[in-house]
Amino acid sequence: MKRTFLVVSSLITVTSVASPTVTAVSFEQNRASKIVDIRYSLSDAAIVTVDILTNGVSVGGRNLRNLAGDVNTEVAAGVRRVPWGPWEGWSEGPAKTEISAKVTAWPLWNPPDYLVVDLVEPYGHAYYPDEDYLPGGILSNKMNRSYVLVMRRIHAKGVTWTMGSVSEDQRQDDETTHLVTLDRNYYIGIFEVTQSQWNLVKGNNPSEYKGEGYSMHPVEQVSYQAIRNKDSETQNFWPNDPGQDSFLYKLREKTGIVNFDLPGEAQWEFASRAGYGEGFWG
Repeated sequence: MKRTFLVVSSLITVTSVASPTVTAVSFEQNRASKIVDIRYSLSDAAIVTVDILTNGVSVGGRNLRNLAGDVNTEVAAGVRRVPWGPWEGWSEGPAKTEISAKVTAWPLWNPPDYLVVDLVEPYGHAYYPDEDYLPGGILSNKMNRSYVLVMRRIHAKGVTWTMGSVSEDQRQDDETTHLVTLDRNYYIGIFEVTQSQWNLVKGNNPSEYKGEGYSMHPVEQVSYQAIRNKDSETQNFWPNDPGQDSFLYKLREKTGIVNFDLPGEAQWEFASRAGYGEGFWG
């Protein structure tokens, strides 16, 4: 078995449907329960996110932990509702003047920058517009390396960049620089898949170094066969679907996200350069 660290990616499906619109946004707080009731009308199916503004300024994503209802997920067209409990997530309490809700509808083909995939609740996932909105942050939230996959959107579509090693004295035979243009944006995991995450998907832990204190360490001792299940009968190389006993097959089945796969070489290199695309990351 080859020792390697596993990172997963997911392509963003490209469509040409019209962009959805939001109208009739209302904001009302119940004086007894203190719950804020946000309502809006959505023209077409979209991914919806909400921000709260006081005097036209955002209260910040970290203060919006208690949003519920039709938010941070795919929402069907129609009149929708988002309850918010500000007394728990906002130390200043609800503003007395000039407070409003900003509702944003993201086309399904142009989603927010962060995708959090639940590995416990089937088909559970949520979208967030930036890092500040992620529940508990990134590094400080242990859930991100145990029960969920946190993925970041890479804006790569249509960007022409130089792939390969820019340093001639360190270049391998297959790293000659050449121009590459990717045709899609994609999500890529912020962290390597951990032992806990692998176990939730596959029901086992192949790692050599495991036990108490290792659950959030990257899973190792995993092979291409275990990830994509290549065997003598079926060649499960991309773009063929993963084999039924593979990690990727079970990940797709558990989450309902059919585009989960290993990042391609160009996807991996572009993401590693932080979207810069030329020379070294800077």
